[in-house]
Amino acid sequence: MSDLFIRSLRTYDEILAIMPLQRATWGEDGAGGLVPAQMLIHFVRYGGHVLASYINGQLVGFIIGYIGLRNGKTVMASKRMVVAPPYRNLGVAMRLKLAQRELAIEQRIPLITWTFTPTMSLNAHFNLAKLGGISRQYDRDVYGTDTPLATLGTSDRLLVEYWVHAARVRERAALPPPTPRLLTERLETAPPILNPSVAGLGNWRTPGAQHHLGNEGQMLRAGALIELPANFDEILAEDRATAVAWQVQLRQLLLEWLNGRGYVITDLWHGQLPGEAARRAFYLLERELDQEPAIADCE
Repeated sequence: MSDLFIRSLRTYDEILAIMPLQRATWGEDGAGGLVPAQMLIHFVRYGGHVLASYINGQLVGFIIGYIGLRNGKTVMASKRMVVAPPYRNLGVAMRLKLAQRELAIEQRIPLITWTFTPTMSLNAHFNLAKLGGISRQYDRDVYGTDTPLATLGTSDRLLVEYWVHAARVRERAALPPPTPRLLTERLETAPPILNPSVAGLGNWRTPGAQHHLGNEGQMLRAGALIELPANFDEILAEDRATAVAWQVQLRQLLLEWLNGRGYVITDLWHGQLPGEAARRAFYLLERELDQEPAIADCE
């Protein structure tokens, strides 16, 4: 998008300009999601940032980040990104993330982290397939169970690792990014699906029986697929019981395969299969991952 302009906000008055868009997305101060302007100005003063995107002089989105420590190493934590509804699916979010990546490279920070809800396939597609992030950690109830940031009593999240110098990230940062293969092509030689779904009553699928591989699963060097709902928001609105079932199954499988067995989510596959009306989505889990750039190499 050639008319998109991104700049760093430096002053309190500049930061105030993003607050209406933030409130429109996350609600007022008591909703649990708003990052106050008086906190953001200190983010900016002490190594963090607020990057704002404009089209024809109009604010259309922003991204917030700050510097922290993870396992004793300096990382950039990406706290919040918002794009105004009329400008979504136009590449604004991608440009904001790439601008944040460039800032991390300038600051000699090799890793950016953030979290997302495991049931949300669109977010997973953006974070994993489009950006090239990975996930090896599943966190239970990050924001508690009785807060606006919880869904059906849980606030589980997947932690994204976005290694700014990794080959997978550099490849996807190219504009335009490479065209992904179709889901039907990928599944021809895909690893096993651990929880193949079954057709439901509505325009969605329900969790199927889990395939318990036991010790064999530890030997799957080719990896495994874990299915997630392709349209969780629709399921949540129409079929609460199925939404809960997806949450419970994904929590069990991702805790086991990521936190327990040490697998890494490296991609999100989605699309329609022959003869099926509903779209399907799968996390790709791999046992071994190409070595990410060592932090020492980026300093």
